[in-house]
Amino acid sequence: MGPELEALTELGHLHLGFNTIRGVIPPEIWRLDRLQVLNLGGLGLTGPLSTEIGNLSRLFALNLSGNALSGVIPPTIGELTNLISLSLSDNVFEGPIPAEILNITDLASLDLAGNRLAGEIPAGLGELANLQSLDLRRNRLTGELPPSLGGLELLHELRVADNDLTGELPPEFGGPSGDRTDRPGGQCHVARRPALGLGRKEPYVGRDRCGHGVVCSPARGCSGLATHERPHVHSGLCRG
Repeated sequence: MGPELEALTELGHLHLGFNTIRGVIPPEIWRLDRLQVLNLGGLGLTGPLSTEIGNLSRLFALNLSGNALSGVIPPTIGELTNLISLSLSDNVFEGPIPAEILNITDLASLDLAGNRLAGEIPAGLGELANLQSLDLRRNRLTGELPPSLGGLELLHELRVADNDLTGELPPEFGGPSGDRTDRPGGQCHVARRPALGLGRKEPYVGRDRCGHGVVCSPARGCSGLATHERPHVHSGLCRG
């Protein structure tokens, strides 16, 4: 990756994941303001995540997982208000989960697992009404599990194992709408049945019929997260 990237001013999707590209993320990427999907997962990239990431305001899928990115998650991540899927897992990010993430109200999948994030889980995550999957495993998070997360009607996967959480599992996670497993040592896994099917109105992050990761929305259709091909699409939505 080099300065030539800056010439690709019309580029909408960039998938470079799982190659042998090393070094820092080139600054030219943050000038590709038409990008909608950016996949740089599994490259071994290093250095901090630039505050210029906020320039990519059209992104609806961002995958930077499986690298060695460090420092804090910049607050400008909250400027990516069109994001549906955000994966920063398996890096070495530290510090708190930035409150600015709460500005991404369309977010359906948030994966911050396998970092060194500390502090409490923001209760405001319970206001992200479109959230379907939240993975915060293998961090250094403390405090109690926010009861507000139990009010997320679309949430079908919550993973917070291997942190330093304390207290009791809030009663909001019980009842017929969810299956509860209470594990010692701050580990708990809450699973809800996802509301799937054709004609869905909410964003969806999951897998297509071939098992490929996809991110879909009624307005933008579907895009593969780890391949160059589009998944099977019917009327702008994923077929299950």
